[in-house]
Amino acid sequence: MWRETRPSDHVCVLPEIRMWARQDNQNAALGYANLAEIPANGTSGGWDGQRMWVAGSGFTPNGSIAVYGWSRNTGYMIRTGRPLTLQRSGGYLPTTYFTPSGCLLDYQRTMLVITVDEATGLVRNAGTQYIPCSWA
Repeated sequence: MWRETRPSDHVCVLPEIRMWARQDNQNAALGYANLAEIPANGTSGGWDGQRMWVAGSGFTPNGSIAVYGWSRNTGYMIRTGRPLTLQRSGGYLPTTYFTPSGCLLDYQRTMLVITVDEATGLVRNAGTQYIPCSWA
């Protein structure tokens, strides 16, 4: 079967190798020493007063985008919920609003908004934003 770690990846591998490659890509953000140095590459994100939002382009068409909040002060990273699924081809993620799962809106924190294209493992920094969430 094809490994398919990105649209042009046509390397023939055993099924368990394909599964491992996909898991590595899904966890790609965890391997960086300093997430603040990751380029945005056309991705932005923030908080509109009630919800988080992200937008960008160059993602895998019809793929999944995981969104994380990372606090430099505490050094921990929180996955903000289930991955966002691109509904159309072209790899464009229009401005998408969501409420992070487990978000308690009584806490003040400045965080990096990090996106991960789960198909390719491409990690992007969507910017430092004020996100008034703590996670239970």
